[in-house]
Amino acid sequence: MEYSKFLLYSLLIFLNQFTCSLQERKKVVVFLKTDTNFNPVYVSNYTLTIANENSTINLDLILIKNITDPLWNLISLEIKFAKENIWSQIMKYDLNYCELLQQSRTPMFNLLSVWISNVRKYGTLPKECPILVGHYSWRNFKLDKHSIPHFVVKGFYRIGVFLYLKRAEQKEMVINSTVDIVVKGR
Repeated sequence: MEYSKFLLYSLLIFLNQFTCSLQERKKVVVFLKTDTNFNPVYVSNYTLTIANENSTINLDLILIKNITDPLWNLISLEIKFAKENIWSQIMKYDLNYCELLQQSRTPMFNLLSVWISNVRKYGTLPKECPILVGHYSWRNFKLDKHSIPHFVVKGFYRIGVFLYLKRAEQKEMVINSTVDIVVKGR
């Protein structure tokens, strides 16, 4: 099995764990902080704003140049315990976003299809590559009741999303963002 397919299967297993109910575990997520950065060659505006008493996020992205090369997505998850001031990495995946979109449409990847459609229900996201010029947005995005795995402990988390294009040995950033959350008991 190719290493990239192994990573994809690992991600699917992780996403499957992410489908455990918040209600059953009595956990709530509070958004604390967002940080964004973008490459002005591709993007004229990229914002993440916290709304609805820190329970949802709004996203606005204005793409000013078509992205015709494969877009890569480096996703990371870190944890910081309440009495510490150090972030510790839990996981990190580097995925070809365009392949992910394409494979999510095949029956073999039903979980991925469900996850992507769940994300899309909050707004407009590209459905295929190339990714065309336009305004993409989320409104009132929240972590649904099936979005937190049962093994997630209460604490502070940082989710990182780095979208980039591979240029020889370099990574050309398109957008970069982090979202800090706290998982609490009810």
